[in-house]
Amino acid sequence: SIENAATNAIIVNNTIYMQQATGITQGIKNYAGYTLIRANNVTVYGPCVGIDWNGEAIANTIGIVTLYGDNVRILNNNIKVFQTNGTTAEAYGTTDGIDVRGNRVSVLNNNIEVNAQVYTYGINVMGEKLKIQNNTINLKSERYVAGIQAGSDYSGIYNCKNVNITNNKITGIANKTSKNASDAVAYGIISSSMGGSMCEKIKIDNNTVDLKSNVGYGMEIYTCINTNITKNNIKVDAIYATGIGVSKSINNNIKLNNITTHGNSLKTIGAVSEDIEPANAGINLDSGSHYTNITNNKIYSDDTNNTAKTVNVKANNNDILIANNIV
Repeated sequence: SIENAATNAIIVNNTIYMQQATGITQGIKNYAGYTLIRANNVTVYGPCVGIDWNGEAIANTIGIVTLYGDNVRILNNNIKVFQTNGTTAEAYGTTDGIDVRGNRVSVLNNNIEVNAQVYTYGINVMGEKLKIQNNTINLKSERYVAGIQAGSDYSGIYNCKNVNITNNKITGIANKTSKNASDAVAYGIISSSMGGSMCEKIKIDNNTVDLKSNVGYGMEIYTCINTNITKNNIKVDAIYATGIGVSKSINNNIKLNNITTHGNSLKTIGAVSEDIEPANAGINLDSGSHYTNITNNKIYSDDTNNTAKTVNVKANNNDILIANNIV
């Protein structure tokens, strides 16, 4: 593995292979600012264990991670992260492709594959003025996948502001197994306060999301302010499939998206701990999503049980505009 704490470091064209059943398995770990991490081939096999919230509060198994350094560039890397064969995942076991804590960080043109039993993330970021663009992400899990997650640090060190998530291609599959009490859930893109301050000025545009699971959310916007979701292509196949779900978020513009969801609520699902309840809907506005414009979208949603809604707006929402959509 490579670990860096020097400012202005360049980590380029390295081939890294790690495999272990226990302990910390992180291919490249950066602690410094103005670092360039480019064109590396990183393959990691590690344990799927829970996060130590009293330590650095990151997963033990990660392809590339940067902590506390601003002005970092992560470009053109090939990253493969797997749970080590023969190991048993913990209940909250977490595995990440790229993890970022920092401001003015760019994550561009990376190929990411992550396959583990429980919580499986492609790109997980916290900070301000972040660019997440042109990445290809493929995820598989028995319990949970999330392509890109942008959030705020609950400790208040890094707040989620001015984040651009653009031109990424995300494929996610989560298949439930009998050993898991909770049901399998797949997310394409998440923006959430994550227990910290509300996310602000999030731009999500021109992304392609394709998900298969028991419960699926193409995009989930939770506790955010001023979110723009534009020109995305979203497809979700699940028992309960939601294209875009919004909750407790203010000033949302959802326009020019192509959304297709296929559901089958004749089947039953297990427990799902989610603020936005599982539903078959193209766009689902939960309570507290005030000042939302839904315009010029193409939406197709079906359910074998004939309960699907193309646009579903719940009570306790003010100033909602729904106009010029094809449904």
